[in-house]
Amino acid sequence: MVFLMQLLGKDPMTAITHDTMLFAQLSEYLSGHKDHDNVIEQIVRQADAASVAQDLGASKDGINDAAKRARFGNNSLAEQLHTTMTYLLTEKKILLNKKGGEGFVYGDHLYLICKPIADTIRTTLLDRGISSVPSSNSKLFNELQQNNIIRPNEQGLAIWSCQINLTDMNWHQTFTCLCIHLPSFLPDVAFTPMVGDIVVLPPEDTADSETEALNTAPDNALAPIKSEALSTYPDSAHAELGTETDCDDELTALVLGQSSTDSSPEVDSSVEVVNAPAEVITPLSDLSPVDVGIAFFNWVEMSLKGGIHPVNTRDAFFHIVDGKLFIVSPTAMRTFVDEYGVGCKDDSYLDVQDGIQCMNKHIKTASGRNLHVVTVTRSQTTINGYLVELSDDIKAIHATNNAVLTMNEG
Repeated sequence: MVFLMQLLGKDPMTAITHDTMLFAQLSEYLSGHKDHDNVIEQIVRQADAASVAQDLGASKDGINDAAKRARFGNNSLAEQLHTTMTYLLTEKKILLNKKGGEGFVYGDHLYLICKPIADTIRTTLLDRGISSVPSSNSKLFNELQQNNIIRPNEQGLAIWSCQINLTDMNWHQTFTCLCIHLPSFLPDVAFTPMVGDIVVLPPEDTADSETEALNTAPDNALAPIKSEALSTYPDSAHAELGTETDCDDELTALVLGQSSTDSSPEVDSSVEVVNAPAEVITPLSDLSPVDVGIAFFNWVEMSLKGGIHPVNTRDAFFHIVDGKLFIVSPTAMRTFVDEYGVGCKDDSYLDVQDGIQCMNKHIKTASGRNLHVVTVTRSQTTINGYLVELSDDIKAIHATNNAVLTMNEG
């Protein structure tokens, strides 16, 4: 109480009880109840770690790192997934029972649409400073299933194929979903049920949708590519530092920015359309390097125009450096592969690098290397990436250089 009086004045209890949530958090902590997500416990734990680091002579960055490790170091990924899912549901961060929503409550179960909920979980974890979240949706779903956050279908798989019927809107759609048993996961929280019903498709259909759910690109952003219409180019050497790849001059005539998406404003951009034929998207493994390059740059342009991925932030893989676009390698390529999905393997990002170099749109270094190196001012760490010119459309949206990145010469 003496300490609180120093912080809050002569009547600290009045200040604390004015905020019921703060008072509940403080009472929980002082009563000895352990909860890693309790904000008071977080503050005390981080402050203690920072104080120890300071006493040991750590720099400002070292003190901050110590506090961050204290915040997340003792929590396993399973605990973080459970905490994150609880937060998303109890704080109503997930739109439920609506056309364009991410989930639907039917009976004792909550069905969450695969692609949107995976993106939401991953973004929330990254915002909390957790970098160990799997980049692959399949691995993320496996973690959720292994830790009993979601329940498996009759085949023991994480993915359910469901037809959602909203009778009040006369709307229905088939999605691949994750299923949570609400009485087991959040027994003390009441959820409003949807107006309508959910039809779980037979197991034989579910098996086929397992791969499709993990591979369907959001909003049909990646258009099907007719690889047979373009000439085939020889495979180039796979190297992250960049390898020369010779391509015909006809590539200069290819125009980026085209999309096969023909959606009206009524189409919900947050949901995953999975009832389209599987052959809509050509498997990445079947594409020539040129096709892969076209698909990648289409994805980059749509990501930048639509604000799908951040620019110039700490965790971004797109940065503006010296008035040009710096694409972090291989992070951007891995993300593209993860979102494209169809016909991809763990090393498919190498094929994307080949495709980028085949397009010959990137700016090479003075020594002829494909990848440039930038230095992060404060930490003096370096990042590799491709450098490309910004189109006028992108310049109008993203014109500011990242002040903490410096281009290395040579």
